[in-house]
Amino acid sequence: MKTTKLILSAGVIITLASCGKETPTEASTTETPTISNQKTVPASIKDAFNKKFTAAKEVNWDKENATEWEAEFNMNGNKY
Repeated sequence: MKTTKLILSAGVIITLASCGKETPTEASTTETPTISNQKTVPASIKDAFNKKFTAAKEVNWDKENATEWEAEFNMNGNKY
């Protein structure tokens, strides 16, 4: 049950963070590459994730669609 709530919370945070209105110029300056898969994840999404999941390790990002990112990570010995 805790795992489900944690994953749901991560999805909501990531989705809400991705709803910002960025112009194409802003998008290119706020995106940074990830180490795990070399995709670019907007800084606002990474910041929101890092605030909520401070103990997350080995974060792997996937772009689900044009406006949604998914993070898979390890935290406290569990995979999410």
